[in-house]
Amino acid sequence: MSDEQDDVLSKLTILERRFAEAYAGECKGNGVRSCQAAGYAGDYGTLATTASRLLKKAQIREYLSSLTENDPLVMSRIERQRRLSSIARGEYTETRFDGEGNPIEVNPPARDIIAAVKELGLVSGDYISKVAQVDSQGNDVKGMTLAELVVLAGMGKVGE
Repeated sequence: MSDEQDDVLSKLTILERRFAEAYAGECKGNGVRSCQAAGYAGDYGTLATTASRLLKKAQIREYLSSLTENDPLVMSRIERQRRLSSIARGEYTETRFDGEGNPIEVNPPARDIIAAVKELGLVSGDYISKVAQVDSQGNDVKGMTLAELVVLAGMGKVGE
């Protein structure tokens, strides 16, 4: 164990450590199952809330990063993007077997290529949600003055 992991571990409770190790290991990123494996009690909703709370803690995120950082079995962000790009370009092939049992190389189905393109767009930030700033009647409030916003909020009248 590295000095960095020792430092991070000193900030975690035993349950938090077990949770993080289960999350990064046998539970494969499933927060509820990780809570159960770590020893947390509760129904599904309680465990889901606990997992969400734990995953927001900086020291747990830091420990999770240290667990996967140098693991040769964990793909880096760049590796994931390269693999997805290869699939999206149709460069990636799968081995299938013909009717006689002979192996043949085939391109992935179009749905896999489309999924790879979408995933690349998501991780690259290409899809940004737009939020409209409107009042309860659907009027755009973005261009309103402060005084108009105060009136809209019911906090006074313009000019007061």
